[in-house]
Amino acid sequence: MHTALFWELQNATVKNLKLTGEYYSDNQRMAGLSAWTSGTVTIDNCEIAVALYSEKEGDGTHGGIMAVHGRGGNCTVNNCLVACKFIGEKTHSVGGVCGWRDATLKVQNTLILSEYHLAPEPSSYPSDVFSRSGCTVNNSYYAERSKVEGASVRGELATDAELASGKICYALNGDQALISWYQTLGEDEHPELFGDHMQVFYDETKGYYNGSDTAKGDLNGDGKVDIADAVTVLNIMASGEDIAEADVNGDGKIDIADFVTILNIMAAQ
Repeated sequence: MHTALFWELQNATVKNLKLTGEYYSDNQRMAGLSAWTSGTVTIDNCEIAVALYSEKEGDGTHGGIMAVHGRGGNCTVNNCLVACKFIGEKTHSVGGVCGWRDATLKVQNTLILSEYHLAPEPSSYPSDVFSRSGCTVNNSYYAERSKVEGASVRGELATDAELASGKICYALNGDQALISWYQTLGEDEHPELFGDHMQVFYDETKGYYNGSDTAKGDLNGDGKVDIADAVTVLNIMASGEDIAEADVNGDGKIDIADFVTILNIMAAQ
C-alpha cells in the first residue's frame, strides 16, 4: 500500500498548498503529496514539509513530492519548497522531489531543505537530491543538509550563509517580474513562500536588502499604486532617465519588467 496525501494525480494542477504532518509505512512509494503522478501535472507554489517514517528494507522509492512520475505525460514542479524529513535506518534510495521518474519531469525555481536519516546508499540507483532516474532542473537549489552521502546531485548547492543572506531568495524569483519568494533578512534563515515576509531586492551598492512594500511602485507619490504609476514608468523608460524609484523590481535597471511588476502590485491589491 502506497502512502501519500493522494494516491495519484493525473492531469491535475495543485497550487498554493502548505502541507505538514507525519507518514508511516513499511512499503515502497511513500511521498509528501502523491504516490503517483501521470499525464500533464503542474505543482506550483507549494510547501511540502512532512516527516516520512519508513520501515521498508532496501529501496524505498520515496519522494518529497511524488514517489513516482510515470505512465506518460509531463510534470512541472515550480516555485516549491520541499523541507521533508526522511527517516528509516533500513531504507535508502529516495528522491528529494521524486522517488523515481519514468516520464518527463521539470523542476524549476524550487528549494530543497530536506533532511535524511537513512541507511547507507547503494552504488547503483542511489538517492538523488531532486529525482532518481534524472529530471530537468532549472534555477533550483538544495541546502547543505540535503546532500546525502553517496547520493546523485543536480541543481545548485546553497550554503547556509547564502540562504540567510537573501541571495537565494532573489535568485529564485528569476527576472523579478513575478515575486513568489520572500524573506525578512535578519529574521528568516531561508526563503519562504507563505506568511508575512518581505521582498528581497538587490543592487551593487546595498547588496541584498528588504524594501518597503508600501512605497514600492508609487512613482507619482499619491499614496497608491495604480495605472498612473504604470504610465509613469513607461515614460521614464522612454526618456532614459535614471530614477532609482522606477527600478521597482530591484534588478538594477529600468525596463518592461518594472512595468509588469507595477501591474502585479495593482492586481494583488
